[in-house]
Amino acid sequence: AEEIITKALEIEPFNYFVEKRKNKIFNKEWRKSYVLSLEETEKGIVYLGEQNAEDAIAWFKKAVSHNNKNTSALYFLGTTLFKKGDYKNGLKYLSMAVDFEPENKQYRATLNEMQKMIYQKKEEKDGTL
Repeated sequence: AEEIITKALEIEPFNYFVEKRKNKIFNKEWRKSYVLSLEETEKGIVYLGEQNAEDAIAWFKKAVSHNNKNTSALYFLGTTLFKKGDYKNGLKYLSMAVDFEPENKQYRATLNEMQKMIYQKKEEKDGTL
């Protein structure tokens, strides 16, 4: 990655986005946290597949703590918390995933569905239906 980004800057030395990524790629602590976050997300997904939401949540939280822009971890953390009844935090983490990756239609559709469910529950509780 370091070699590729260096060559890219040789081709386009004034490219702001490449320069910005260079700083991250050459930052060994950032790279370590990034990879660790991806590995923890994978572990969380394994626990989800085993129907073990509590352990999945713990791994997704670890993943987010190492990289708070890991949209996969945010998405899975949000949806899992929501399914467990923690609507506020579920929506929070899912909203963060949408903010960081607004072009992801699945994230946005899931968020919209969850918000719709919350409003329906509120209306049923308030007796406005």
